[in-house]
Amino acid sequence: MLRHLRFYANDQLVTEIDSFSQRVYFRCNSLPIATVTATSSGKTLALLGTDRQHTVLIEKTLQGRLFKTYTPYGLCASTEQNLLAFNGERQEHTGHYILGNGYRSFNTTLMRFEKPDSYSPMGMGGINAFTYGLGDPVGHHDPSGHFSAAVMKSLKEWSARAKLRTMFAKAPEANIYLDDAAQQLGKIYGASWVPAPQKTWARAWEKTQQKYAGDPTLLKDIVRNALVAKKRTAPQIVKAIEALGGKYKYIDASTDPLGYSGINAIIPTPNGLWGEIQVIPKRMSYARFSPELSPTSMSKRSFDRINNHAESLGLSAGVGHKYYRIFREANASIRDKAEAAKLSKAYYGALVKPTPV
Repeated sequence: MLRHLRFYANDQLVTEIDSFSQRVYFRCNSLPIATVTATSSGKTLALLGTDRQHTVLIEKTLQGRLFKTYTPYGLCASTEQNLLAFNGERQEHTGHYILGNGYRSFNTTLMRFEKPDSYSPMGMGGINAFTYGLGDPVGHHDPSGHFSAAVMKSLKEWSARAKLRTMFAKAPEANIYLDDAAQQLGKIYGASWVPAPQKTWARAWEKTQQKYAGDPTLLKDIVRNALVAKKRTAPQIVKAIEALGGKYKYIDASTDPLGYSGINAIIPTPNGLWGEIQVIPKRMSYARFSPELSPTSMSKRSFDRINNHAESLGLSAGVGHKYYRIFREANASIRDKAEAAKLSKAYYGALVKPTPV
């Protein structure tokens, strides 16, 4: 009995098994890079060369190179039509592409789908229930079999913005709870509470896109504050945060790109929004907070002692804040960021070597 099985991960074909062979597809961030085919006679490796749209243009095997060309709608003249091809999709022997994990067959000769979109004509599929890529196969592609990736991206962004708006609506109430929790911990363990402004919408959206692949629910620091504590009391504060349902991570100066060390903790608030409490050693707060905020983050005696030591080294308060802003700036050059990281590590390293205050 003949069989043909296909396995998908993240809506992309990763493995094929039939009665005569097995094939595995390798990708790097969705970019096709290689395939390995195993048959009764052995294994064959094919390295793939693609363009910016992930369309496979070159297949390199031990037997040589195969160059592929396509029409705008993905019709390929090559007779070897059993690997990844147009837009990185798997091409059938018929020249068709079965998109959306088998949802619809795209006919490259007819330049359209062979059956109507279930989202058409009144939904996101559009009036033309058979069109591919909004009629612009160069500018758009249709991996889902429903509508172009551009439309899908717009839908995801709309959904993400709606979720973020809900989170921001909860922020004022969550901030009150977080500040109260931090102040109570500060009183118990002799730490200084340092309030922080709510994260701006622009920064929250930027972080959502850059760090969390567009999912704002992974943001845990829309509301935040800090506790400046002695090193010996930091473990006790962490345990108390855990008792509130929180989580934490240590930041090691040897692995942090800016040489910073401390503890980042997050706790859930009653309305469901998470908030961040940074537990910072005194010398780190002297170095990291802005020159205006640094003196207020600890007692005058502690600040003067650290400041005298810093001045003996030719250093001053809050310089780490300047380097952090350069490193975080999206428009800063790679060279400027690297220089800021280098100077930041040297600055923090010089301040924390002596016994903590």
